[in-house]
Amino acid sequence: MSLDPRKRLFLLGIVNGIILLHIVAYYVLDLEGIGCIDFFGLNTFIGNGQITAGTVFLALTILITLLFGRIFCGWGCHFAFFQDALVRIFSRFGLAPRFRRSRLESVLPAIIFFVTLLYPVIAWWRAHGLPQNVNVDLAYPDVWHLLPGLKGVVLIIFVDVIVLTLLFGGRAFCRYVCPYGFFLKAFHALSPVRVVKTGQCTNCGTCGTSCPTGVRMKHELDSFGMIHDLNCMNCGDCVATCPSGALSLRPTRTAFQRGWERVANRPSQPHWADGLLLLGASLGLFVFRGREFGDFLAVGLGLVAGGSLLLAIRPRSLFRAPRLRSVSLKQVRFAAGLVALYLQLGLVGQAVGMYALHRGRAALERREYGTMNHAYTAGMQLSRWFRPFTFYLDDFADRARTEARAIEAEGDLRLVARNWRGAELIYRTVVMVDPDAINVRGNLGTALLKQGRFWEAARSYLAVLEHDPNDLVALYHLAIARIQLDQYQEAIGLVRRILDIDTVGNAYDLIEQNPLFHLLTPYPEYRRVM
Repeated sequence: MSLDPRKRLFLLGIVNGIILLHIVAYYVLDLEGIGCIDFFGLNTFIGNGQITAGTVFLALTILITLLFGRIFCGWGCHFAFFQDALVRIFSRFGLAPRFRRSRLESVLPAIIFFVTLLYPVIAWWRAHGLPQNVNVDLAYPDVWHLLPGLKGVVLIIFVDVIVLTLLFGGRAFCRYVCPYGFFLKAFHALSPVRVVKTGQCTNCGTCGTSCPTGVRMKHELDSFGMIHDLNCMNCGDCVATCPSGALSLRPTRTAFQRGWERVANRPSQPHWADGLLLLGASLGLFVFRGREFGDFLAVGLGLVAGGSLLLAIRPRSLFRAPRLRSVSLKQVRFAAGLVALYLQLGLVGQAVGMYALHRGRAALERREYGTMNHAYTAGMQLSRWFRPFTFYLDDFADRARTEARAIEAEGDLRLVARNWRGAELIYRTVVMVDPDAINVRGNLGTALLKQGRFWEAARSYLAVLEHDPNDLVALYHLAIARIQLDQYQEAIGLVRRILDIDTVGNAYDLIEQNPLFHLLTPYPEYRRVM
């Protein structure tokens, strides 16, 4: 097949179609013999010695890269389709995103590689030890194991494809974020296949403008006669578009010679700008990430936050857009500043929410129930304040509800141990976080009743009855609270409701045996009921 960019884009589209067919076969047709085909196979193999479909895929990709260079990134990566298609769409509207070269292209993917791939393996080794044997399970894990929900997919396309491309140029995700590309660069450096100058160059610059990753083609070709830059994906777009046919993609015996002399891709922005972007990406990686919020999207959001702020400071670095000359730099700076402020507020809100969760968990471990309640209460309030700025993130309230389900069991233990105050504080926290936890409201009423706080107990039982008016347990305990409050008529009405609902007769025996209900005996209404 000729090295035609349009054919390459078509092939990348077919790759996405195959992935879609795999998902349908796995989840709709129940053909579960082949699981997730992803670089996650590296984790499973070196972590616990398990060979999965992803492991086989990884081994084949490494072999292909050793033989032919990073052609997987150019011709086989499903995410490349969206980025390259977007650049073609932009070009139709006169948009030419400027390649923003940064030192982060070498630093940030390495950090993500460690956090995403290596650190989980190290954590596994610490917990379970080194793998002792090798086993094969091509069905593990499930296909959607590493993929986010619908919200995550939409956000990944919007943030990691559209916005990053606008801010940093073509294949920005590949250059700034993707740890897999960083991993394959080591094998690409050992590959003999390079883009080589084999003819007379006319210095037209077409090769440089056609490169999806913005490699400085002229500098590389003039210096070495071939491309040594590891950002090159051997996609062949430069070869296909060269009008004089001066370039060729082929093996060469001189691929490894004088490579050490290569001048590094000089960054096009100062150190302070790189520091600003690194800060945004780092905060995104360690703050934005969550249950349905993967590392790639988290870093992308951090880069967008830092890039928007940088754009507000240096608006001329946005993009060359001849059809948008009517847009002034002042307008660009103002819009970018608003975006940066919005994302920074979201970052602050998410950080505060996560801190509140951490503080609440730590207080629970120390049995400091008052501190725990305060932490969760403050966190929920802050979550409501910051929600307009964090709607695209994992809702802190959802995380808190998950935490509440865990601490509910701790409250039950305190209740059994007759630690009424401790149980009350835990139950209050759960109810505050998850108002629909009706059974917890009932347990809270019991803890309050045991402390002699009958008014508060009655309110808890009434909340339960609003959800289920026929809850016999809540009716029974509410009747006890009414008696303790000398509200005998209300208690008699509750006894009548209990006996009307209970057709077995257990409630009758329970009431008859409780000395408190004997206080109702002087009332004729009660005697008629019983």
